[in-house]
Amino acid sequence: MNRTPSADVPAPLRRVAPPEAPFPGEILASPEGAAYRVAAARLPREVWSARPDGHLLAPDDVDRVADETLVILPLLRARLCGGDSAFDLTSGQAVTLVVSVLRGAVDAAQSEWRTGEWWSTSDGRPVLVPTGARGWETSSRAVLSRIPDAALSPDIRQRVGDALADRVTLPFATPGLEDELFAVASPEPFVIVPAGLHHPSGSAAGERPATDAVIVARSAAAGLLDRELMGRVSTTIAAARASLQHAAGLLPRQRRRRSERSGEAPPAGRRRVMWVALAAVGATLAIGLSLPYGADGDEGSAPDVPASETEEGPRAEARSPSPSGVRDSPGDDRSSPSSGAETPPTDPALRVVDELADCWRTADPACRTVLLERPDAALPEGIATAGAPREVRLLDDLGGVEVVRVDDPSGARPSQIVVVVTEDEKRLVRDVYDVADQP
Repeated sequence: MNRTPSADVPAPLRRVAPPEAPFPGEILASPEGAAYRVAAARLPREVWSARPDGHLLAPDDVDRVADETLVILPLLRARLCGGDSAFDLTSGQAVTLVVSVLRGAVDAAQSEWRTGEWWSTSDGRPVLVPTGARGWETSSRAVLSRIPDAALSPDIRQRVGDALADRVTLPFATPGLEDELFAVASPEPFVIVPAGLHHPSGSAAGERPATDAVIVARSAAAGLLDRELMGRVSTTIAAARASLQHAAGLLPRQRRRRSERSGEAPPAGRRRVMWVALAAVGATLAIGLSLPYGADGDEGSAPDVPASETEEGPRAEARSPSPSGVRDSPGDDRSSPSSGAETPPTDPALRVVDELADCWRTADPACRTVLLERPDAALPEGIATAGAPREVRLLDDLGGVEVVRVDDPSGARPSQIVVVVTEDEKRLVRDVYDVADQP
């Protein structure tokens, strides 16, 4: 997961705006490479409903600079549905692209997205971005039309296009279409250049494109097999990673949470890719745990984007969460031992964080179902879930999505961001982020 740059990078590398990028923002340097930072007020609400590392554009991190909430997004390199020229793809790369489009379309249909355009991230992952005036079905068919017949037959592309036309039946048609695609070729990573997608073997000797224009996908696992194959090992990896982080006292922001889905064992070609995925995740985990993480703060260089209109001062110091494992429903008021100034129990942001801490420490599946948007979510340990005094304040209310900051008055623990959503008049915790290092 991308982090904001450290103190040795005093300013953004450059600023971007459409059509170079979907939203006005800036490019930052980060330990993993470049990152794309955008003011939260400029992002459509749909972005907050997407899962990280899927095929809908989702935030990688949340930052606070000069009283403005900023969102770190994956770096977007190429608009995939913005031209008529054919991509230069192998069959394996075409499979990667089409399966990504199918999965992103299913997520968009289930999330009730209306519009969208396809972009590719710097690591070769196609993502649907909620921008533009045309429906995501039209954008998806535009991507299919740029795949050459030599890479993927027109017949299977036509069947995929027909499936995209019906949002209701699309989720049921997708598994069969994926099986057809995987029977054509095993997924392959691809190279992104300004003119389109090119496979590495297509460059003649001595004609390798410049490194600043070409980004090679790190592995097929990074862009495609994040749910079906990586979901089978994500639970084990998350548990091992959490144990290592707890022992070392580290809380890195590199999250690799994927939704698990049941099904039969993949065929031999897909099993091979699963082992590649395992190796890639292992390397990512090793690098992530070795990265230094400094103190957090609220100061930083202000980007050239409008400030958010919603600002609130800090909340009063929070109560220490109740040591007992008993918790009430999110709508009930409850009292607990005070650790400082008394805070009104009607403070909704504080109440949600208190309930989250109680629930997380008791590891009660029932309360997770009531409190978390995804009961199986893997949240980082920290001040938001600790049995310790904390200060809670609302940073931004984005209309159904609240960004809440949680600080440790003693400074012993890094600050964290809690994202709270309102669904059917219920307040649910969507995610918890460690506050990124400031530039």
